[in-house]
Amino acid sequence: MSKLSVKRDKYDIPPQYLHFEAAKSGIIKEDKYYTLSSGEQAVIAQYNDYSDFSPYYTTPYVSALPPILDDWQFAELATYYPPVFTDAECSLKPTKKYYRARSIAYMFHPTNAHFKLFRAVDEALRERYAEKVHAGQVNNDQGGISIYGISGMGKTVAINIILSYFPQVIVHPEKNNELQVNWLKITCPHRGGDTALCNDVLAAADKLLGTNYKDDFKKALGNQGDLSISTYIDRVKKLIEEINLGILVIDEIQFLAKSADKDEIIKFLIKLRVDLGIPVIYVGTFELEGVYDDLPMAYVRKGSSLGDEYFEPFELTKTGKIPQGFHDLINFLFEQYQITNSKTAFSEGLSKVFYQETGGILFVIINLFILIQQNINKQEEQGKKNPKITKKRIEDTATSCFRQLKPYIQALVTGDKERLKTMKDIDVSKYRMRDLSEKYKPSADIERRVSDIQRRHGLEGQLTAILRQSNVPEKETAQITKVILDSYNGEPQHELVIKALQMYEEMQKKPDKPLQLSPQIERAQIDLPKDALEKFDAFAAEVLKKKDPGLVPDILLKHGLGYDLVKELDL
Repeated sequence: MSKLSVKRDKYDIPPQYLHFEAAKSGIIKEDKYYTLSSGEQAVIAQYNDYSDFSPYYTTPYVSALPPILDDWQFAELATYYPPVFTDAECSLKPTKKYYRARSIAYMFHPTNAHFKLFRAVDEALRERYAEKVHAGQVNNDQGGISIYGISGMGKTVAINIILSYFPQVIVHPEKNNELQVNWLKITCPHRGGDTALCNDVLAAADKLLGTNYKDDFKKALGNQGDLSISTYIDRVKKLIEEINLGILVIDEIQFLAKSADKDEIIKFLIKLRVDLGIPVIYVGTFELEGVYDDLPMAYVRKGSSLGDEYFEPFELTKTGKIPQGFHDLINFLFEQYQITNSKTAFSEGLSKVFYQETGGILFVIINLFILIQQNINKQEEQGKKNPKITKKRIEDTATSCFRQLKPYIQALVTGDKERLKTMKDIDVSKYRMRDLSEKYKPSADIERRVSDIQRRHGLEGQLTAILRQSNVPEKETAQITKVILDSYNGEPQHELVIKALQMYEEMQKKPDKPLQLSPQIERAQIDLPKDALEKFDAFAAEVLKKKDPGLVPDILLKHGLGYDLVKELDL
């Protein structure tokens, strides 16, 4: 695969991020690339047979799409957690820790909403390129998807990550280098109207392909003055045919509400979908959701024929309790991402305070946790010993950092409808009336897999830290960690540490032998001196007694099985 730099950014997901991840995991065959005049790289088509999924998936355009993923494959590819904060990092100077804490913002934990949305986008793209003659389809209505949610719930991040699985541009050498642009994504103009939106579609194609569609259209207009919206839509439709566009995504669609009345907005959006003949995905806040309410069913059906998806805050259960998914998220943050001298143990009491101060909004949750870490780092720099996360610190940090958000968050928590009515991106008539008990709870199999990814992520960080502290070189550390995690079956951490160190001993004795890990390593097979085994016994016994994975590095040092990395590196 071409060695392209992959920048991991929360808001600007690289166009082929998931595609690269799938290639690294072997799901996608090695790609070859063609450089467009814009400098962007297009994937050279490789054809797959998808006829067993559908008898209509036989066109070259469908065949050139990447493999159809199972839910668990999507979970493996999309889930991303930043490296855990090791004891060595927690011992860095406060200023370094202050900036290191910000890495938490890049985590991505898929929920049921993401699985549903990925499946809908995948289906929409393949149906767009399917053999329509054999399917008996005689109209252009390709339908669409509407994605709604309160600001800060990750709608844009979700669609960016999902789109990144599909190469944005594919070149077909067998069809005279014909281009297949699988998707274009634009952000709705803040003050512009429908014609400005159409011009932005042309501009997005120009930026991607190095073409001049927008300028050529302007020149063709000449001195004709204002043209009808139909003329603009016809030009976009011609573009779609020329570049074989699969899906058009329009983000922040609620901005159109500022330039036209409700009926005109929805008629334009539906006209866009029907006339363009391709799936159109609308992403926006609840401010625009209500426009469907007074329209005939035929319009509503065309507006969301592939389904709506809602991204909403964690909501209290029907009995008024904070959902378990929220507690699980806060617990995960406490376990993996405290970068302080003295860590605070998770408790549901502290988790409840987080809920009260964030309203269950994902963006606010993550940023509040980061700000608390940075607040503690400042306290450490000022000489305060072992400051911890307390109820008061959570409340004070939220009050000082989210002054403008505070009234709205409290309205969400208390269900204050009068206050909620002033929030344009919440449809108060529908908010908190849906049963969202399963919204953040994928199927049992997927939930177990995502939980396993979390555990593996934490173990990888801890094993790496322990092996490096035990003077195991970086290359061997990476090899050992991979082999152990590939065969991980829920063993306690201390057992994995013993296996890891034993494997390193074997690597030193037989450097040419492939690294393997048998399912069971009997005591007699551990080829170590008697005094070393006694050290391991004492180490394992104390780890089991303390039952705190965070203490493992210190226990290793205590029993002479490692060294102080911070001291050695003079950090």
